[in-house]
Amino acid sequence: MLSDFETRLADVMGSRLAAPLAGAVDVSPGRDASRLILGVTSVQRLDDDLLSLRPELVPGDVAPRRVLKLRCTVELDAKLPNGGSRADQMQAIDGALYLLDDGSMRNGSALLPGDNSDPGFLIRSMTVSGGIPPQSISVEADGFFWPAGTPGQSGPAIQQALIRSALQPLLLDPQPAALIAGGLATDFTISFGTSGTTTLAADGIQNSAYGSLGISVVDAGGRPGQGTLTGGAAGPGGTRIYAVTNGSAAFSYTPPAQAATEFLVVTLDDSAGGPGIELGRFRLRTRSS
Repeated sequence: MLSDFETRLADVMGSRLAAPLAGAVDVSPGRDASRLILGVTSVQRLDDDLLSLRPELVPGDVAPRRVLKLRCTVELDAKLPNGGSRADQMQAIDGALYLLDDGSMRNGSALLPGDNSDPGFLIRSMTVSGGIPPQSISVEADGFFWPAGTPGQSGPAIQQALIRSALQPLLLDPQPAALIAGGLATDFTISFGTSGTTTLAADGIQNSAYGSLGISVVDAGGRPGQGTLTGGAAGPGGTRIYAVTNGSAAFSYTPPAQAATEFLVVTLDDSAGGPGIELGRFRLRTRSS
């Protein structure tokens, strides 16, 4: 990976610089005839965006690949030619600086192979970060790196997608203001804006009824609550699943035997009989009789 980058950078610079630097750029340790010698001297991992571990689509394969996101420091040393002087070194530094400021070098596009082969790296930015003229300059290159030839990894094709929306506000009726410990069950209704379920599949688009909600009872620490829900169907982890009709779902809640503060957690169902995305939660205060 890094060696492929070094070699390609030396080749591109050597082919673009004018004489006497043309063909005289090499990867360290270089040849006797080298005028510029370069090499990667440090590497830092980059985690600069959300979901940075996701596979990336990079040259060499049509499927995404796992890549390393790195910032590399490249040192370019100007070699003093036989019988040369400081002016010869400065000429090499000047030429390198001017070339590296070219837009195609700064965005890394100049380093892409012309035959669309797998380079093992994809440079996103490259900038001169410092130097000690006339001896050397430093360059920072940010990009993706992977072993050339690594196959991409494509997941299974999506067969269908379900699209549903839940429009706020989420309303609980009646307001649970008079729950008594050990009291009778109270009938509640949760209502919200709905627009049905849209199913996208290869054979077309279908619209159907909204579906269901998952409702559970938890305490302030997220542990199972002491109050109980009835109605609907049992779901995993103490959740009950309630059908949504005309934008509302009905259920019953029996308060616990002791005073407590609990929460109704309302989620979309995951289309497989379990809780999905949380839509909201309501506080339930039960006082002593």
